[in-house]
Amino acid sequence: MKINIQSLSLFTLATICVCLSPINARANDNLENTSISNTANLVSSKPSPTIAFRGRNITLTGQNLTTADVVQVAKHGAKVTINNEALSRVQKSHEILLLAAESGHKIYGLTAGVGLNKDQAFVNATGGLDEEVIRVSKEFNRNLIYAHSAGAGPEMPEEVVRAIMVTRLNAILFGSTGAQLRVAELYRDFLNNDITPVIPFY
Repeated sequence: MKINIQSLSLFTLATICVCLSPINARANDNLENTSISNTANLVSSKPSPTIAFRGRNITLTGQNLTTADVVQVAKHGAKVTINNEALSRVQKSHEILLLAAESGHKIYGLTAGVGLNKDQAFVNATGGLDEEVIRVSKEFNRNLIYAHSAGAGPEMPEEVVRAIMVTRLNAILFGSTGAQLRVAELYRDFLNNDITPVIPFY
């Protein structure tokens, strides 16, 4: 099953667009309401040529993903599970991110800009992430997605996109991105349910 990324809701897109920093997705608390069932309603189901069979189960820890594991997931449809210790690291790193923001630190993509604007704060979260801080951060991330939602050329092969997704998920599980736990869970669920974004080469 492939997804035309233009048909997705904004916050679902933030979790599956593999070019987007997972920290940026953190500010979107709507992720908690994102599910496989409501995403699947947006796409048409068809047999995937990539997923010929469901191979062995791959347990991701954020530390020991091998090339062979990537091939199993990308080409042969191996299902992905996440080690409990890795889930704990993701949750703790997200909590540290929030504490840093509430302490007045500039957080990339959450309270400060990205790229050349990484040192420019656009909202002050000192004291807590209140409704106004969340609103401004959501607006920034929405505009960031719009600014990056362009591409050209042929579609990447589905197995290449799946390889990108599983390696991105493994990087999140290392526990240093600050992404919220739901982002990791959605990467896992999309891989296991053969939901793949359509990504152009350029």
